[in-house]
This record gives sequence, C-alpha cells and structure tokens, in this order.
Amino acid sequence: MNHKNAIEALNENIRLMEIEQAKALVSLKEQLHVTGELLTPAGFIRNMLKPSAPEADVKINVLDAVIGIATGFLTKKVLLGSTHNPLMNIAGTILQAGVATFVSQHPDPIKNAASKLIDRIFTKKDKQEKNEDETTEKLKNE
Repeated sequence: MNHKNAIEALNENIRLMEIEQAKALVSLKEQLHVTGELLTPAGFIRNMLKPSAPEADVKINVLDAVIGIATGFLTKKVLLGSTHNPLMNIAGTILQAGVATFVSQHPDPIKNAASKLIDRIFTKKDKQEKNEDETTEKLKNE
C-alpha cells in the first residue's frame, strides 16, 4: 500500500512538472514572438519612437536630427557639387557625416539663425505691404 502511494505521488509530481513545462514553453514562445517583432525594421523604429520621454522631446529630437542631416547634405553639395572624383566623394561623405553629427548635437544656433532669417523675410514683406498701402492711401486722397 505504501508503494502505491509513492507511485501516485510521483505521478502527481510528474503531472505538475509537465504543466509547469507547458506554461514555460508558452511563455518562451510569446517572448520569442515579441523579440522577433522588435528585431524587424518596423518594430525597431516603433521601439525607438516610443515615448520614453515626453512626446514633445521626441519631436524636438527628430527635428534636430533632420536639421543635422539636411545641413550635412547641403554642406556637401555646396562645397563639392557633383564631383566624380572618388576621393572627393569619400571626403564629402565624411564631411557630411561630421557636419550632420555636429549640427544634430548643437541645433540651437541653426534654429536661431533660421528664425532670424524668416523674421527678416516676413518683416520686409510686411514693411513693403505697409508702404504700398500708405502709397495707395496717398494716391486715393489726392
């Protein structure tokens, strides 16, 4: 009788371990699926853009990166144009990467300069429109 109780206890332990093993296998498959999703290009981008910081900070960081990339590209085009010399192309690519990195890390001077330029453009337009309006008024009054 003691022998039957021991066998039943072992069988019960085996059954419980099989249940635990099945649960662990399901959990492992789920984790594998999640990891696979994160390693796809879309998952990688989605994970990078998750708001670990406030959404405004993410937008500012993306804007800073875009400003850096655009500035690097423009610098390369202005300084080198469309050269066919392989050494100049390599030097231009290195210059572009350096400028893009620097500007994306320090975007405030570029933003300030662009803001001032835009203000000057619109201020001039406003002044021209105001002068035209004043001239039109003078002509109407005469």
